[in-house]
Amino acid sequence: MNTQDIWDNFNEELYFFILKKVNSKHVANDIFQNSFLKIHQNLSKLKSEEKVKAWIFQIARNEIITWKMLMKIRKPLLLNSKSFVVLTN
Repeated sequence: MNTQDIWDNFNEELYFFILKKVNSKHVANDIFQNSFLKIHQNLSKLKSEEKVKAWIFQIARNEIITWKMLMKIRKPLLLNSKSFVVLTN
């Protein structure tokens, strides 16, 4: 199995799984892209093709967890910030 096979078989299901967890298309796109990059980079570590679906979904779960942890760190920083930029047209 290669990255293209995984893409062909799982890309839509994986994307909607991520989207359901983060409720943002922008964030889902980022996590989806990061997940496929890690899938591609680590494909040689996949021990059993029968477990490919579980493996790719675990990668996506880990990416979602990482994103949520970063948001917990960033949110207090944003709330405590005294400076901000107002964008106008």
